[in-house]
Amino acid sequence: MPAKKLAWVGMCALLTIASSALAEGNRYDRERNYHSEVSVSEAYVLTHFGKGNNLGGADTPNAVLVDVRSIPEYVDGHPDKALNVPYPRIHPTIDPTLSDEEKATLLVEGVRAAVPDYDTPLLVLCRTGSRSIAASNILTEAGYTQVRNIWEGFVGRTKTDVNGNELDLNNNGVVGDIGDLDGWMGYAGLPYSTQLRPTLIYQPYAYLYYE
Repeated sequence: MPAKKLAWVGMCALLTIASSALAEGNRYDRERNYHSEVSVSEAYVLTHFGKGNNLGGADTPNAVLVDVRSIPEYVDGHPDKALNVPYPRIHPTIDPTLSDEEKATLLVEGVRAAVPDYDTPLLVLCRTGSRSIAASNILTEAGYTQVRNIWEGFVGRTKTDVNGNELDLNNNGVVGDIGDLDGWMGYAGLPYSTQLRPTLIYQPYAYLYYE
């Protein structure tokens, strides 16, 4: 088998193992009713290389990455194919005017407008994997059947050893910098963008992206 193909097979195998290891819970040990967890690396592969095929298995073709971080967070940087439907923090000028129920309704309506097929795999992302748990539960309760929470989040958290000491993941002598955080843009080092695509921003408050 050619070296490149062997490397790709190995990568997919590692992602499958990682996904299986995360499938039973989440990093905050919160109750879940959504399908399962995925790592940032698996989410990147599924949304950038898995379109229209079964790379991630028969239940994950054409997965949609849903970034539920607030509008300001999304503007500062996001996966370049991420749909932004913020929850529960939308924007500082909007949040005080909405109840929790209204925010949940806006989340479901926003996703439904962009992804009407309830069997479409949704990969849900927030900053550290916390808000995305609640969002994933809400979307599942609304009828989406293939909702997966992205375990680490976009920024992520520091890793610790068995004694609770924070680890210097990038081995640069500084503990706690962005390279030590385990999220999409941190230690994982996955591509992200500040480009705003009109089809991917949250339409009810589209004007807030450009203020």
